[in-house]
Amino acid sequence: MTYIDDSFSRALLRSRPIKRLATFQYGSRASATRDLHENLEKSPGELTHLFVKDLRQWLEKSIAVNLEPYRNLQSVGCVAVLLDRAKTQEENVLNSMKPLIPLQRLEEIELMYHWEPEPVAAVLCERMCQKHPRLRRIFFSVDLFSHSPDYAPKTMTWERDKAGLWKGTRGPLLNWWDYICQ
Repeated sequence: MTYIDDSFSRALLRSRPIKRLATFQYGSRASATRDLHENLEKSPGELTHLFVKDLRQWLEKSIAVNLEPYRNLQSVGCVAVLLDRAKTQEENVLNSMKPLIPLQRLEEIELMYHWEPEPVAAVLCERMCQKHPRLRRIFFSVDLFSHSPDYAPKTMTWERDKAGLWKGTRGPLLNWWDYICQ
């Protein structure tokens, strides 16, 4: 479901068992966060996929109120990676993921950089799995709006095979619909 903060979307979310939800009206505004969280609490569905413009700030506030609507999340995005130049890229990614620690069923996550990142190593994926043992796919993307119009962003996708080894591949930039439909 693509959620828009209108009476129809609110009624649909509260009356139908929605499993996959995307909305881009919400960021860190407290009132918007509270409104969507309240609608998710009243939803009869078990949410498995959630995509918000900046999930890190939004979800941290919502989980602090009540983890229940989010306990079944398997796939989430977009988590903005915060840049602290005094830290390594790995530390920046792991710090940005701290709000997601309560989500023990995570299998997929999209991380968004607002700068050109260093190449990601499999060791980072392994470190992320220490907090999220079910994690099997990680998408590292670069924000389109951070670059010139002729920049062709790519997504680096890391997938864990059955043996537990991580393999990275480059591909086109995926949008939220690509993630929801997987």
